[in-house]
Amino acid sequence: MVQYFPNNPKTILEDDSGTDSDEPLDPGREVVERNRKERSQRIAEHTREELDKVLKRVDNVITNKNKTIFFLNDSI
Repeated sequence: MVQYFPNNPKTILEDDSGTDSDEPLDPGREVVERNRKERSQRIAEHTREELDKVLKRVDNVITNKNKTIFFLNDSI
C-alpha cells in the first residue's frame, strides 16, 4: 500500500521566511536561493507537462471507448 505524507506547512514557511526580509543576503546565499527557485520552477513545469500527457491519454481512452460503444450500438 502506498501512503501519502504531505509536507509540513510549518517547515515550508520557515524555509521561505529568510527570502522575504529586506536584509541583503550574502552572495552565496543569493545563488542558493536563486537555484532553489529555478529548480522548483523546473519541477513544476515538468509536473505540468506530465499531467498534460496523462490527461491526453485519458481523453484518448474515453474517446475510443465512446467510439466503440457507438459502433456497437449501430451494428445491433
